[in-house]
Order: sequence, then structure tokens, then C-alpha cells
Amino acid sequence: MRVLHYVDENRLSWAQAWIQLLEALRQKGIENFVLCRPGGTLHEMLAQKGFTVFTCKPAIPWAPPLCACIKDVIKAVKPDVIHTRLSQAALLGGYWGKRLGVPVLCTVDKYPKAKYYKYAAHLAACSNDVARHMISQGFDGKKVTVVSNPIDVSRYEKPKSYVPQMRKSKSIPQDIPVILAAGRFVDWKGFDVLIKACAKLEGVDFRLWLAGDGPQRKSLENLAAGLDMTSHITFWGFLDDIRPLMWESDLFVLPSKTPEPFGIVALEAMACGLPVIATNAGGVLDFVDETCGWLVRPNDPDDLAAAIKKALICDEIRRTKAIAAKEKALKFDVSKIAEQYVALYYKLGL
Repeated sequence: MRVLHYVDENRLSWAQAWIQLLEALRQKGIENFVLCRPGGTLHEMLAQKGFTVFTCKPAIPWAPPLCACIKDVIKAVKPDVIHTRLSQAALLGGYWGKRLGVPVLCTVDKYPKAKYYKYAAHLAACSNDVARHMISQGFDGKKVTVVSNPIDVSRYEKPKSYVPQMRKSKSIPQDIPVILAAGRFVDWKGFDVLIKACAKLEGVDFRLWLAGDGPQRKSLENLAAGLDMTSHITFWGFLDDIRPLMWESDLFVLPSKTPEPFGIVALEAMACGLPVIATNAGGVLDFVDETCGWLVRPNDPDDLAAAIKKALICDEIRRTKAIAAKEKALKFDVSKIAEQYVALYYKLGL
């Protein structure tokens, strides 16, 4: 089975996870070829892993018939299936796949407009919520399959040789619980809600770690100062590897105000053995429930504060949910997600 993977980008924040999936597909007998834009870092990362990579800069991205370089790559590879990611690739790859008689599978990992996916033979929605979104736009439910975003669970197992360093660098004793949240500092991610919730935790000693960066960072720092929370909060900035923070935390919070299409950072935290508090909406509901965490109302600091307090005052309940979280994360391991994609490839390509 020959599969041409197409993403109309030259660098991706999730490149490492995607390449892990390609490697898992290769182990299952899929012959992978990749088409991406020239420049950037993606081409080199793929080539280093031994994948055959083609590059193409679409002449006029909103006019698929004028982007003949995509047609040339498809003719050269002769794939059984074209697998696209992101909306522009779905439009361009979908158009030329349909013209050349090659079925196109489009992974959908946001809440996009339907027009980009009109040429798709099948959609792989990253969550049930995204699947519902696409069906609500008129797509045939029989041609929409939920295939979750994967993680390599083995990467999140704390090494036996690991020496704790993050707490030590901030002089935080082991008996003080640490709450962790991570993501881009933009309004809809709800970090302001989390800070307000933590300000309501009277009688509970804790520390809040925020990993990430973005346009709201200064306003979040000002909010923390205004609530007299500066001594309780560490802004770590963007980190290439967030796992040490997860290994030394006690609880992960995903406080999004609006639905996350998936919320993979929460799944990564679960694989590290952290129970999760998340807002009761979006793709995160595919893997967070009361067995492994707590669900709260979006944009509600009081409800979030109550859940955090429950999590922090009872070590036994938190440990029980942490064990369940780690077990649930195994269902999303890259090897299992690769199996689902292989099944779709053969369904479409034969």
C-alpha cells in the first residue's frame, strides 16, 4: 500500500508526533511518501527519518487547477491513497486526487469550513466533537470516521534515572502540590480563568506552573500580580520538552473557554500519570471523564476552584484517578492509531 501524505506547510508544531505516526505506519507495511512546502524544517526532519519527500509551492493556493506541481507528484508516486492534513492541503490534494482517480483521506483536527473538504473521499475526524461538526455541515456520516490524535506513550514514562530538578529550581518542597497548565497564551485557552480559580483556593497550599507563551502573557502576569498570586505562580515560557514539568506536578488543568478540537496536551499529561481537570466540552471528552479526572463548566472560576480543591485535599482519590489516566492514555498510543489508519487506507484504496 502506497500512501502520499500531503501537508501544505514547511514547519509544524506537531511535526514530531506526526513523524512518529508515519514511522508506526511504516512498521505496519505502509510505503509512505510525503509532499510539503519547500524551506522550513519539515523536509529535513522527514528526510532524516528516511522518508521520501517531495516539495511543492502551490502557485495560487485558492485555485487548485493552477497548482499543477501537486498533479506531477501524484503521477510520480502513483499512490493508492492520498492522506491530507490541514485545510489547504485537503482542498488542493483533494482536487487533484479526484481528477486523477486517487481516493483522498482528509484528517480533520479543527472545526474548519466545509468548502476545503468537498473533494474528500473520506474524513478522519480527530474527535467525536469534530466529527459532529463536519456532519452538521452536510458530510455523510458514513464517510466520517473518528481517528484520534496519537501520542507515543513510551515517551511519557518517567525514566528510572530521572533526577527531579524543576521543583528544586523553584525551592518547592515535595509535599506542596503543583498544578500544571500548558498552551498558547490566548484568550480562549482560559488561563485567566485558571488564575482566578487558584486565587479562590483559601486554606490550600499549592503552586501553579504555566508553560507556554503568547500575546496574553503580560496581561496574565498582571492578573496574577493584581490577585496577589505572584508568589504562587511560575511562568515557565515556551519549553521544547514539557515532560519534566509533568513528571514533577500533581494535577493538570485544561481550562479552555471554548471547545478544544482534541486537547492533546491533556492526553500527554495523562500518559505521564497526572489526573486532569478539563472543561466539559470538545474533543477532550473522548478521553477525560470522572474515572481519570474532573469536568467543569467553561469560563467558571468558581466551578474550577471547587474541582481543584477536591483534587488537592484528597491524595488517595488523586492517586486513583492518576492510575486510571495512565491506563486510558494507552488507548491512544501511536501504534493503535496507526492500525486504524491502515484499516482506512485499505478500505479506500482497494
